[in-house]
Amino acid sequence: MDSDDWLAPDFTEKLVSAAEAHTADLVIAPFWMVYPENYVEHIRPWEKALQHVLQRNPPRTRAYGYLPAGVYTGQEYAKHLIQKPNTFYYGSPCNKFYRRDLLRKHSLHFRKELFAEDQLFNTEYLRYVRTAVSIPDIGYYYLQNSQSVSHSRVTTADILSLRRRVMLLYRDIYTELGIYPETRAAILRSPFGENEFTLPPLDTPQTHCCKL
Repeated sequence: MDSDDWLAPDFTEKLVSAAEAHTADLVIAPFWMVYPENYVEHIRPWEKALQHVLQRNPPRTRAYGYLPAGVYTGQEYAKHLIQKPNTFYYGSPCNKFYRRDLLRKHSLHFRKELFAEDQLFNTEYLRYVRTAVSIPDIGYYYLQNSQSVSHSRVTTADILSLRRRVMLLYRDIYTELGIYPETRAAILRSPFGENEFTLPPLDTPQTHCCKL
């Protein structure tokens, strides 16, 4: 959890309850992407060049989530993820609950990366998910900071290098899961996938969120 983000008071309880009810290895939930009034948007040159193809969402507080509420096998979860692999919803750990015994058993931890160490972590964790649960409760508030590393110091070359690296990791993991042939096309497209800056939000009024 980042120092400027926050949780709904009962969010952790809901994640734990879902994990216990289904003996889940992973629980995932929608989240709020929160923009403060003083937010200054930084648009990279390549993002600006693509605006005629991908309409960028205005910097406005919205809720995001892509997996319908329910219980999924690890393979089913992986198939959903690869349709939107570059989203914060699937790539961030902040809206998820993990099994500590799996983290310890497989020595899973964040790598020392400049950025996107969370996406690498979540991709590695896919190997060990047998049961995943999606809950509908929106309990994480992800505050956008225009001065953060991901907004101000990450270059286009950094992003392309990471996405190629993650694509190769998907190839290996989805092969291990036995679902590579049916997901191969989506994996090859994954470096060019959209995220919350261009994808539509949930139909949830902002009044349900917060005021800054």
